[in-house]
Amino acid sequence: RCYLVASSTSGADRIARIALVATAKDRSVNELDIEFDAGPANLQIISPSNTSLAYPGPATDPENILVRVKVLGPLSLTPSGAGDLSVKGLIEDDFTVEVNSIDAPVKSAAYVGGEYWLVVQAPMQAADGLYVLDVALCENNYTDTKALSVLYGDYTFRHAVCMDLSGSMDYPSTKLDAAKQAALFYVDTVKSSDRFGLVSFTGNGAEPGPVDDAVAIGSTMFDANDVARFLLKAGITVYTAGGGTSIGDGLSVSQDIIDADPTPGPLIDTILLLSDGVQNEDLTWGNGTSIRNRFVGGGGAPGNDTIINTIAFGPDADTNLMSDIATSTGGQPSHIEVDVPPAPISGVAALTAPSASMFLRLGRSYLGGSEKAQRSERLVYREGTIAAGASDNVKLDLADVSVEDGMFYIFWEGAAGALDVSLYDPDSN
Repeated sequence: RCYLVASSTSGADRIARIALVATAKDRSVNELDIEFDAGPANLQIISPSNTSLAYPGPATDPENILVRVKVLGPLSLTPSGAGDLSVKGLIEDDFTVEVNSIDAPVKSAAYVGGEYWLVVQAPMQAADGLYVLDVALCENNYTDTKALSVLYGDYTFRHAVCMDLSGSMDYPSTKLDAAKQAALFYVDTVKSSDRFGLVSFTGNGAEPGPVDDAVAIGSTMFDANDVARFLLKAGITVYTAGGGTSIGDGLSVSQDIIDADPTPGPLIDTILLLSDGVQNEDLTWGNGTSIRNRFVGGGGAPGNDTIINTIAFGPDADTNLMSDIATSTGGQPSHIEVDVPPAPISGVAALTAPSASMFLRLGRSYLGGSEKAQRSERLVYREGTIAAGASDNVKLDLADVSVEDGMFYIFWEGAAGALDVSLYDPDSN
């Protein structure tokens, strides 16, 4: 536990004594190490950055952005093996944020996975463009800066979902079911003002050869309207697994439909890549390969600005590869474990439904990719179970009362049509 004291605090008001009470259930405990120290804090901005931008919208009508920071204490007070975890106990009033030296009010602060996530109201600017972000802690005693990390502008987002349908996706069978359901969920999260497309890839064993191990539904991108959502969902539901893993072909076709899309700018292009295995067919991603050069530049290729967010699915996924694809394109890597159903017991029906935990973890990752691509901030999240015939009342206390274009996503792992949902405003309407 660390306690922060601002340098402006008078000596009479500073911490003068710390009392510690230690209790133990076992009287045989004969060793207790206690260490005290004092030193400066270390503030680090995790995101946004110049490779992972924040998108508040137009300069004259900006929305909230999410700022993630770490606040570390003296190394002597960091327990062995704890990792880089922020000290606890800070609130939104402890932070100040500026964009282009203009105050950006911190609306809320939450401690999430060892970081502080700040919901920040981006200030208006004189013009669209890239601006610097400054974050300060405790009356500007500790500061950090990310140059050219907040991009203002009225952008259209183009999303391509790139799914691995190799043979390994069929073991366990729940893996492909969960991936398909999560992809259906992603289709629903895309904003109606954006464009999206769906690509699947496998491997046919005929390498080297043309880029023929991947296919895009309709060979194009679609407006995010109800008709397009229906068509993409219909395509997802009939997916089957088989063949090898040609990640490069999947990325190549995803970029092809982005490049062929005639939507006028300004634009932000993103690909969400899911794979459960190791690439074993051309095109392969690696230093100097044509597919990597297409995105990051090299070998005479200029590269592009497409952001690739990756989900490494299961223990056999090449997490190093997926992390390199994401980080080298300004994206976010994530990893989802696979729940293997227990061995069948004689006389007992085998498990065929997706594991709820795996199902929801994958759904969260798809939603995270959607949020990152669409510059959205998640204000609240709930997860739980409900018995057949039962009901539940979930109350959401939102600290941010000036939400614009708010969206609610409900991800249900049960049978379609089995869940009845009603949404009420604060006046119970």
